[in-house]
Formats: sequence, C-alpha cells, structure tokens
Amino acid sequence: MSSSLAARREALVAQAQLQRAQLTAAAAEIRKRLSFTDGLFALAARIKREPILIGTIAAAAATLLIRPRGIMKWIGYASTAYSLVRRVRSLLQR
Repeated sequence: MSSSLAARREALVAQAQLQRAQLTAAAAEIRKRLSFTDGLFALAARIKREPILIGTIAAAAATLLIRPRGIMKWIGYASTAYSLVRRVRSLLQR
C-alpha cells in the first residue's frame, strides 16, 4: 500500500510541475500582450498631454490624404527641422 501511495504522490508531483510550466508560459504570453497594450496607452497619454503632437499628426495625415507624393518632401523638411532642433538643444545644454 505504501509503494502505491508513493507512486501516486510522484505522479501528482510530476503533474503539478507540468501544470506550473504551462501556467508560466501562459502568463508570459499574457504579460507580453499587456505590455504592448500598456505601451499603446502610454503613447495615447503622451499624445493627449502634448497638443503640438496632435497637430503634427493631424497635419501629416492631411498632407498624406491631399497629396501623397508631396509627403516625401515634407518628411525631408521634418527630418531637417528635427535635426536642427536636436543640435540647438545640445548646444544650449552645454
């Protein structure tokens, strides 16, 4: 009787370990998806806090809808302006 109880216990312990591993894998997948969702909410909160960003996004969307070919020209302007702002900011911080 004792050996059958020991065998049953070993089987239950092995089953519990397998279930823990499956639960850990499922929790990791849920954590990954929630992390992505949390990032989206953080981005939405940042956009909401900075009205200039909303205006920039709206202007880019309007430009894309009105003149799709002209978007490349505006991307060039925006990247130049961004580069200039970064350089001026780094000079001012010194």
